[in-house]
Amino acid sequence: MIRFILVLYCWVGILIAHPTTFKTGKVLWLIKNRQFSDLRFGYSASHKWLLGARYLEHNNSKELLFNSNWLIKRWNQTGAQGNLYLLTRSQMSKTEQVHSKETSLERKKKLLNLIQPEDKKFIQDFWSSFEDAYFNKFTSEKLLKHSEEIIRNKNKAFIINCEKKYGSFVEIFIKVDNADGLFLKLVKVISQSGLDVIDASIFTSIDNNLALNTFIAKYKSNDFEPNLADIKVLTQKLNNNFDNYNPNKKTPLSKKLNKNFSVPVKISSTEDIDNKKNLITIETSDSPDLLVKIAEIFYKNGTSIYSARINTLGNKVADTFEIEDMTLSTI
Repeated sequence: MIRFILVLYCWVGILIAHPTTFKTGKVLWLIKNRQFSDLRFGYSASHKWLLGARYLEHNNSKELLFNSNWLIKRWNQTGAQGNLYLLTRSQMSKTEQVHSKETSLERKKKLLNLIQPEDKKFIQDFWSSFEDAYFNKFTSEKLLKHSEEIIRNKNKAFIINCEKKYGSFVEIFIKVDNADGLFLKLVKVISQSGLDVIDASIFTSIDNNLALNTFIAKYKSNDFEPNLADIKVLTQKLNNNFDNYNPNKKTPLSKKLNKNFSVPVKISSTEDIDNKKNLITIETSDSPDLLVKIAEIFYKNGTSIYSARINTLGNKVADTFEIEDMTLSTI
């Protein structure tokens, strides 16, 4: 696991570097969206030493953390900078949100009243395969759409539904049998179909046999706004690229700019030894096909992804992965 973290950090680290805040400098940072709330404060005791606090709400939990960030070594070159940091972090508290189970039960009950009587037993059995996090993540309206799509295609192993959101953004819902390397395959298929993933919610069934994935993606051609016919073509293209998957197929070029500054690379890991899982959060600058490259690193290091929350906020990426070792050894 240590080797995996080092490989991942070194690879992401070559993308960007960042300066240290001047002595007595203060930083206040807030990110709040549907996936998580992240509030941070930092104070530079010197140009090499920053002390900070972080309040994080995610994955149905609340955490208060304190950290010390020490600059060990800096390398300067024309147009580039490299930094080696020592980061220590202490988790002071973690409070589980007790209403998670109640919210899940309430939404299931509400949905069941909207399902046709002949389909209720089928969908209840299907719902029982997934943890409460899935039902807490989505609104009742969105859960109903998922359920109706699953019922309508109950005999299909692979279900994909595309829906236009706004501008060049598209929501992609995928129900598929779980398999090693599935996340890598899906993000590559989406990229090969001309899209960049902006947001993703990945959920795996309790028995690891099924996966429900929802992606918010953006056309790589930023000025393209799809109509209903374009969405239909996109659905067919995604189906074709999935059925005839070629990992070496070239992907369309993105108009994203790869800026080598502004956002420090941060990788944090929280262990859950009892369940043989880790929660890994990667924060860095966005770049073309960054998610594909991260997924490749996970896969090549023998790590499967149980769930994921992908967030792109301007030039900043904050990706959180709940992972488990493919050999099921203790991480």
